[in-house]
Amino acid sequence: QKRYRESLARTGAVIFDDFGVSPFSNADITVLFEVTRDLYGLASFMIGSQVTEKGVFAGMERVSEGASSDAVIDRLSKPMRRIPLSGESMRGRTSHDLAAKEAALKEMKP
Repeated sequence: QKRYRESLARTGAVIFDDFGVSPFSNADITVLFEVTRDLYGLASFMIGSQVTEKGVFAGMERVSEGASSDAVIDRLSKPMRRIPLSGESMRGRTSHDLAAKEAALKEMKP
């Protein structure tokens, strides 16, 4: 595990995608605690989620009310820069679907 965390630190970034979509377990909190403890200040953390910031961190607190969840929340939320995204989801679409939609839109324009 130490070698894995060292390789993560060399990348400069750790990306958590679909963060908080499913409930956290105590084991999840333990792993997040170790990763954020070892890499805080060495790597950037990026979180992608469909859950609100408040909802994600509330979910952590419900599972683990100890110092571990508090430390993870502090390490991930204090230096946070939020970038809200809007628009239609591209998930589940194929390139064929997108091409057909683009063609239909071109036909509609004068």
